[in-house]
Amino acid sequence: MIIELYGFSGSGKTYASSRIAKERGVELVEVSRFGMLYVYFVAFVLLHPVIFWRFFAIFVKENFPLGLRLFLHKLRLLIVMFAKEQKARFAGGGLVDEGIFMFLQTVFERPMEEADLRKLDFILSSADYQVYVFNRPYELCEKRIVERGRRPRQAFGEAYVEKWWPTFQRNHGVIDEFIRENYSVVEV
Repeated sequence: MIIELYGFSGSGKTYASSRIAKERGVELVEVSRFGMLYVYFVAFVLLHPVIFWRFFAIFVKENFPLGLRLFLHKLRLLIVMFAKEQKARFAGGGLVDEGIFMFLQTVFERPMEEADLRKLDFILSSADYQVYVFNRPYELCEKRIVERGRRPRQAFGEAYVEKWWPTFQRNHGVIDEFIRENYSVVEV
């Protein structure tokens, strides 16, 4: 089983990940060495080509028109996500922080619907997932984000963040509801 953590930035996912992995007796899936990142990514592409290329086609359609800088930023996140996913699959499970469910927030810059998630069901149904959902008040998450001095996507400018943030919040709710309707969920 792959355990994924899902919640807003600043909700405590990374902070709690080691503790949850230890409590569950599973590996905390990390891909910290640069070379291993690409080994696991290529392994995913080779072992699951249909899943990868279908997902990548959606990713490109949704993101290529956004400009090269943002596209490359998201592409790096996609590589990390698939590398962690494959490492967890090789291990027969594990705890993934910043996995597929978190990455879904990254794919869409527009308001998404449940139908968008249904198009991705081919990847989501390809493994056994349990999702730890971190529901924290937005104000608390925002306070933590400010304290750590790193707001998501701040490198793309304040105007971009102000435009993107309401869509991100809405999409978070759509993904959260989808997770609750389709997967084993643990509230944190």
